[in-house]
Amino acid sequence: MGKVKERKAKAEKAEMPSTLKAMQALEAKEPFDSRDYIFEFKWDGYRCVSVIRNGEARLYSRNLLKFDKPFAPIADALKNLPLDCILDGEVVVLDDKGKPSIKLIENFGSTGKGTIQYQVFDILYLNNDSLMELPLCERKKILKEILPTNDKIVYCDHIENEGKAFFKLVEEQEYEGIVAKKKDSIYRPDSRSEEWLKFPYEGKQKQ
Repeated sequence: MGKVKERKAKAEKAEMPSTLKAMQALEAKEPFDSRDYIFEFKWDGYRCVSVIRNGEARLYSRNLLKFDKPFAPIADALKNLPLDCILDGEVVVLDDKGKPSIKLIENFGSTGKGTIQYQVFDILYLNNDSLMELPLCERKKILKEILPTNDKIVYCDHIENEGKAFFKLVEEQEYEGIVAKKKDSIYRPDSRSEEWLKFPYEGKQKQ
């Protein structure tokens, strides 16, 4: 945790809010290569901001709808985090081939079918420190250090530089797409920024 404390020295003291609206990406057409960006999967699931405080977890959609009950296994897993924080990610439900299924997640609250995961790609608060003004690459380093990966809570990894090759791989495997994020981007709640760009796979949309 020493490295986390060093990075937090640059964070801003601020009382952790009860929730906040997620930052969004702008849709773009042509994937690109760049040393200034990281590239993540665009998951076929539900965007979810989670607030963990005093051993309790609250899950919210990007429009602040409550996800606690339909995704109770995720809320229960997050309660075990030994700290207060706000995380951003995507809840997905995997089919028997290990691929995210929008049909399974739409019905998960009533059927419980499929393998549910919370793919966490950002951390916005750690205790009463706002991390949103830190560069994305710093936030992800903190996230990776504090997040206990298990079968429900998964650190969403990324690749650097090679957006074109990554998108080609996504096309071949028929995933949802990719997201490009500037390494030095700050987190802007309830806004769309050109610092985050999404590239949907059109073939997936036609299925």
